[in-house]
Amino acid sequence: MESNAQERLKEGQIVQVQIGPVAHGGHFVARYNGQVIFVRHGITDELVNIKITSVSSKIAHADVVEVLQPATSRVSPPCQYAGSCGGCDFQHINISTQRELKAQIIKEQFLRIGKMDLVQLGFDLKVTSVEPADGLHWRTRMDFAVSANGQIGFFGARSNDVVEIKDCLIADERMNVGELSSRQWKSDARVEVAVSSTNEVSVMRSGRSISGPTQIVEQVGGNSFKTPTSLGVQLFIFIPLGLNTNTNLFLFSIISPKDSNNGSPNNDPDPTINFLLLIIKIPTILCLLLKDL
Repeated sequence: MESNAQERLKEGQIVQVQIGPVAHGGHFVARYNGQVIFVRHGITDELVNIKITSVSSKIAHADVVEVLQPATSRVSPPCQYAGSCGGCDFQHINISTQRELKAQIIKEQFLRIGKMDLVQLGFDLKVTSVEPADGLHWRTRMDFAVSANGQIGFFGARSNDVVEIKDCLIADERMNVGELSSRQWKSDARVEVAVSSTNEVSVMRSGRSISGPTQIVEQVGGNSFKTPTSLGVQLFIFIPLGLNTNTNLFLFSIISPKDSNNGSPNNDPDPTINFLLLIIKIPTILCLLLKDL
């Protein structure tokens, strides 16, 4: 009988593994002596040395510490904090491969959570970039932690330690993160910043307004509406055959290919019913996914 994880792996141990498929949450799956390990900073098919960061009875977590055989999609992260601040799990991967990986994650989650095989249903899931196409300075909502030194930053991965930052390359430039990082904040504070499509900028500290409005005005499709600036409320805008949100870089489109015989998806005798069932399940599954993308 196979021994449990605590007996096989120890925290701090360094082992060599081949990186497997991508998993939800910014990890890749690897195995060592039959033990499942969720690895950060790797890429599928890479040969790497990893350091075990935590072990439970069923799984372990690890970080890549040395790449022995890199993937062709590996790049130097544009941000100096990538790999330490707990965010931007894929900055070591070129942008086109990032989109392919995100599509793989969504297909797997539809299959695992929604019990729907998009491939068998005849749907081609594509992750398409929206501006900015380079994947930087797109995020219009930021939630900063504050260190014991009074500096803004982010919690490290699976940690309560705050990694202090001077800038954030995914934050919308109108937030002026550099200026926010020069301020002294209360160490128990939480700093939330939001910008809108109408160029409003809101800064809140632990739920109290520091500057700007507490509700910002967004304009979509010629319509204006107010939305709370707190990250506790997420706004999702559903459009036919897709979804877009102003807090996410990617537009997810599910495209139904035309069958050459009768023009219906996957030659299904009643594609309308299947499509309606799909639309019912999409919001729930995507809401689970978007928080980590």
